[in-house]
Amino acid sequence: MSILARGLTLTEEVPLLRPPIVADLGLAQARCGRVVEGMALVNEAVERANTIGRISRLALLIVKCGEVHLLAGDALTANGCAAKALRLATEQKERGNVVYATRLFAAIRASEQPGSPEVAAHYREALQLARELGMRPLIAHCHTGLAQHYARVSAGRQARQHRAAAAALYRAMGMSYWLGQLEMEPI
Repeated sequence: MSILARGLTLTEEVPLLRPPIVADLGLAQARCGRVVEGMALVNEAVERANTIGRISRLALLIVKCGEVHLLAGDALTANGCAAKALRLATEQKERGNVVYATRLFAAIRASEQPGSPEVAAHYREALQLARELGMRPLIAHCHTGLAQHYARVSAGRQARQHRAAAAALYRAMGMSYWLGQLEMEPI
C-alpha cells in the first residue's frame, strides 16, 4: 500500500492517474480490513473519473467499487456496480474489463447463493474470456473461485483440479500472497 500512497502524490502532476491509483488503494485497504476507508477511496475514484470525463477503464473502477461493497456485506450495491461495469465495458469494447465484471458477478452470487449453478457459470464465462485475452492473474482467480464453489457443492475432484490450476499459475507468476490465501482454503 505504501507504493500506492506514494503514487497519490504524483497524481498532483498527472490528474488522470488519480482515479486508478485511488481505486487500487481503496481496494487494498478494504482487503486489509479497513473497509470504511476503502469505500471512501473507491467512491472518490469513480466520482473523480466521472468529473474529469475519464470514461476509458471507468468500468474497472466501478468493479473495484463493487468489490469493496461486497467486502462490506452489501451485495445489492455490489451487484449494481457489476451490472454498470459490464454495460460500460461492453459499450467501450473493453473485453478485459468484461472479465473483471463477470468475475464480480460470480463472487456476488457465491456470497448470496453459495451452491448456485450460476456461480460456476459466471466463473467459467470469465475464465474463458480471460484465457482468450491471456489474463493470467484473472485466470488464476477464476480457478480459485471455481475451486471454492466446487468445494461448497461437494465436488471434490473438480475443486482439487481448479485449486491445482490456480496454485500452479500463482506460483508461476510469483503471486505469493494469493497462493497463501488459496492454501489456507480447506478443499
